[in-house]
Amino acid sequence: MDWESFIAALPAREKAVVDFLIEGKSLRDVGKKFKMSDSGVQVCKRDLALRILEFMGSGILREVQRQPQWKAGLEATKEKMACRHERVAA
Repeated sequence: MDWESFIAALPAREKAVVDFLIEGKSLRDVGKKFKMSDSGVQVCKRDLALRILEFMGSGILREVQRQPQWKAGLEATKEKMACRHERVAA
């Protein structure tokens, strides 16, 4: 799965949606840039979501919501340290 080739194949509006979201901007900003209504931007976003789903497969939604393994390990370490601190302080 080559994300860059996927992005390159997108129409300009859908590329803009991706770019604006990556930059932390709102979809309303996309609408202003392309002179689209809010509902037009929502249709564009829905089309983009369907393209991503087709490109990456149905498992992508589970994958992006899953907590990274390194983060789970980090949280477990923090919890262990907190428990030790509580035992020492008690």
